[in-house]
Formats: sequence, C-alpha cells, structure tokens
Amino acid sequence: MEELQLQINSLQNQINNLPIQNKQKFSNTTINTTETVVQRGGIQSAEFSTGATGWRFDADGNLEANAGHFRGDVTGASGTFSGVLTGGSLNIPDITSAPSFHVDNTGNTWWGAAAIGSATASILNTGVVDFVSGNIAGWNLSTSALSTGAFDTLNTMYFGASGLSLSNVFKVTDAGVLTAKSGTIGGTTITDTKLYGGIIQTSATVGAGSNGVIMDTAGLRGYDSVLGKVFDIHTDGSAPEFAFGNISNSIFEINTNAILRTSTTVGDGSASSAGILINDTGLYACETNQTLANANVKILIDGSAVIKMNVKGGQTDFNTGIGYFLGLSGGDYKFSIGNPAGNYMTWDGQYLKIKGSFNVGDNGLINNSVYTVANLPVAPTVVGFNVPSAYE
Repeated sequence: MEELQLQINSLQNQINNLPIQNKQKFSNTTINTTETVVQRGGIQSAEFSTGATGWRFDADGNLEANAGHFRGDVTGASGTFSGVLTGGSLNIPDITSAPSFHVDNTGNTWWGAAAIGSATASILNTGVVDFVSGNIAGWNLSTSALSTGAFDTLNTMYFGASGLSLSNVFKVTDAGVLTAKSGTIGGTTITDTKLYGGIIQTSATVGAGSNGVIMDTAGLRGYDSVLGKVFDIHTDGSAPEFAFGNISNSIFEINTNAILRTSTTVGDGSASSAGILINDTGLYACETNQTLANANVKILIDGSAVIKMNVKGGQTDFNTGIGYFLGLSGGDYKFSIGNPAGNYMTWDGQYLKIKGSFNVGDNGLINNSVYTVANLPVAPTVVGFNVPSAYE
C-alpha cells in the first residue's frame, strides 16, 4: 500500500503540472507510467487483471486489490467476504443497542442486550448455551420445559415443570408419582398386571434395626425394631412362623393329607419331639422323647380323649389351693375339689373323702351328722351320722 501511495502521489504531481486545458481533458486521457495507469477517471496498477493480479480504483469508487490494512474505521452498506474474516470484536448494529448481536475478542457470542449478562441468548467460548426459548430439531425450548408437545400426550416427549413424560405410557409428575406400563427397575420387572423378580422391602434397613417387611423368593417376613423377626411365611411349604398374635373370625380348613404342627419333629420320639400336632386322626400334645401314640394328650376323632397328666383350675396340684384337680400326682391318679382349709372332696387313689354338707335328694339332707366308719356296703350300726374330728 505504501508503494500504491507513492504511485498516486507521483501521478498527482504529473497532473498538477499539466496546463489547465490539458487538466480539463484528463478524464478522457490515459496516462501510463511504469507502475501506474490512469484511464477515464480510474487508476490501477500496470499489471492489473480483474480477479487475478494488481489493484484498481475505478471511476465509480470501487476498489479491487489483493489485501489491505486500515488503521481507522471502515463503513459500508454491504459486503461479501469469500475468505477468512479476522478481527477483535463484532457488534451489530453497534455496541450499546439492546436488540443487538455481539461477538467479543474471546469468541463469546450473545444476542438481545449490550452486556452478555443481560442477554436473552448466549453461547460462551466454554460451550455453555443459554436460550430463553426456541425450537431445535422439533424440540420446543421454553423457560419451564423442553418438549416436543404437551405433558402426558400421545407421541410426545416432555421434561419440565409438570414432570417427565414419554408419550402417554410413562410419566413422573411434579409430585413424584410414577406411572409406567412395564419395565425393569433394579432387577424387578413390571408389567401391566405383574411385579416380579428381585427383593421388595419397605426400607433399606429392614431386619437390621428397622420395622418393616421383606418379600423375596424365600417368602414373606416381618420385622420389629426391638423383637427382630416376628413372622415368616415360607415359599417351600414349611410351617409359617408367628412370634405372637390373635387370629379372629377366621376359618382354617385342613384337608385329609394336611398336618398342622409346631415343628417337623413333633411326636417322633426324639429329644425334639415336644410340641402339638393336628392331623386327620386328632390332636396330640407331646413332651420330649414321646411318640404320638404315647402323647400326654390325645383327643381323637372317635371321641376318645387321653390326658396323662392333669386337668386343673385354681389348684396347682392334688388338694393344693382352691379349685379343682384331676390327674396324675405322686404316681397315682387323683381328684380334688374345693378348699383344703374348708369344705372339700378328694380321691387320693384309695379313699374318697368329703368334708362339708351334701344333699342326697328330697328331704335327704345330711349335715354334720356322726357316722360310723365301716366297710361298705355293711350297714351302719347307728342310724344317722356322728360328727367326728374329720369326715371320711
């Protein structure tokens, strides 16, 4: 450009030295120098060829050159650049207007405001994109959602303030409610009618200090934070286990092949035979080392009942306490009823003893009368009874 300026200056000096009449004809004159050609109001380099070499200013003010450097402002109505455009920053229409476009000297780009912090859209040189709204390949972008249609609508996808939805077959609402037709979550498969596979439990710490229930392929188990496992219902068909509880207003039906028992070893004669068993022949209660045939308690379907020990209420043993006792005591089967310190009746395996009054029928009250001890049915020697120190 410095060479061009020197040529222009040299040419200007030549023009200035021309006579006035020649200056007036200059616009239609061609002046050739070694480096410069002035022709019909334009100026160009001697080797100028359009689109190839050299430079040219034509009479209409158009410039063609290979390159140029401008130290000040360049202003134009329009332009076309076919190569690389390099500069410091770009501001359209200017630096201060609010509805504007800007690119700074680090590559940050923004729209809608003079400052990037107030822009309605921006792309940073770090790759961060910020848009208030828009449409990207069929996706609608707004301040509250990214979607291809409305929430929970057929053949649309939605992620926003209302939740997440894929068509109308899967959705999670903003309240956290999940709806799905099928799927697999952590090994658990969900269909429209079933939920299977994996382990289902009411909390992560069930069985390790928390209340709750666990359901898996082994069965259903319930746990208390203090008592531990309180029930266990097995899938292998073994007897369910309950720590305690009541079953009210329930009917249990046992088929002819079923057995209800407290353990699998009840009545087998081993050290683990203690327990209760109910089957289609009756009810059995066994102690350690007993078989069903020798059970302490047998209540059979033929109506017979065997109780090897005792039946009692109030009394803790034969004639001990107030109440009744019937059963084995001291090696003999005995019976007692009443109050040992008051009126009572006992059978000790040898004698029947009665203390108190008893009614033998109409007008047959026997009360505190003395009778003679005799071997019945020998008649007493005296009619009536005497009051002895005890009553036998």
